[in-house]
Amino acid sequence: MTRRFTQHAGVAVGLALTAIALTSCGSGGSSETSKDKADGSSVTVDFWGWAPGYAEAVEAYNASHPDAKVTFTTTPPGSKGGYTKMFSAVKAGNGPCLAQIGYESLPSFMVEGALMDVAKYTGDTKSQFVDWSWNQVRLGNAVYGVPLDTGPMAMYYRKDIFDKHKIPVPATWEAFRGAAEKLHKADPTAYVANLAPGPDYNLAGLSWQNGGKWFSIEGDAWKVDIDGPKTRKVVSYWQDLADRGLVIKDEAFGPKFFKNLQDGKVATWVSAVWASPIIQENAKASAGKWAVAPMPQWTPGGKSYGNEGGSSTAVLKGCKNPEKALQFATWLVGPDGPG
Repeated sequence: MTRRFTQHAGVAVGLALTAIALTSCGSGGSSETSKDKADGSSVTVDFWGWAPGYAEAVEAYNASHPDAKVTFTTTPPGSKGGYTKMFSAVKAGNGPCLAQIGYESLPSFMVEGALMDVAKYTGDTKSQFVDWSWNQVRLGNAVYGVPLDTGPMAMYYRKDIFDKHKIPVPATWEAFRGAAEKLHKADPTAYVANLAPGPDYNLAGLSWQNGGKWFSIEGDAWKVDIDGPKTRKVVSYWQDLADRGLVIKDEAFGPKFFKNLQDGKVATWVSAVWASPIIQENAKASAGKWAVAPMPQWTPGGKSYGNEGGSSTAVLKGCKNPEKALQFATWLVGPDGPG
């Protein structure tokens, strides 16, 4: 990847990628590893997740904290099986103390009783976060972990392909449409973007940018507005590109998805900052060919951006030392942590 790519995305991505290590909170089945030992010897913390960079962060933490040992287990991405593994482990009584859980999936863990309320240990932790991110890890007065990252969106693009076809980097969605037309005309095997089927995380972020608010509260009731005019405008835009054959439609995060990014068949990925290390890890042959630009705007000169996803460091049911777990989760995103 180019240096510019790293500089633009690096600070925010650091929160998404690096993880952790703290102290004592281990597997639900072992009291030896889940509480401080009387003789002061090292305790073990088990943590499960999938984001790139966790293993390196754990290694760094262990090196600087001799009184604690963190073990990190890589799981499949949540929707690809990681959450199922976590649920099963908690039900069996041998789950990890800590887990990477996306904000969109925390309610499912709450409903299933797989999380632990750590509100009484939070202290002034809340003051370190903006309200909307803190609200992702709480329900009423209960708190289930610490926000790890958010997903502010940008446009990753193949600079070599844009330069080859003399296509200006689009600053607006109208210009993005023009880039799609010019690229596909110059190379019928190339597409400006991948419009992946499946979970609508990306659509949610794109709608967010346009002012779409899918879920909100009015008085004491939920308001659902998934198909409101703000979202319809976004959907119509992308449907037009799809109908004209200007975007490809492969499953997100599958082998073909990454092969197309690597081979230059797909020239952009409008996504969250966490996409940077995913490209680096899964499209290695394209290193040095990418750059990052602001998300295209609906209005020239606008400065509106969407948010796609985000995750928490959650404390799972069965954790024997939730106070230590919360210290770890806070260290991860604090000034002394790896970010």
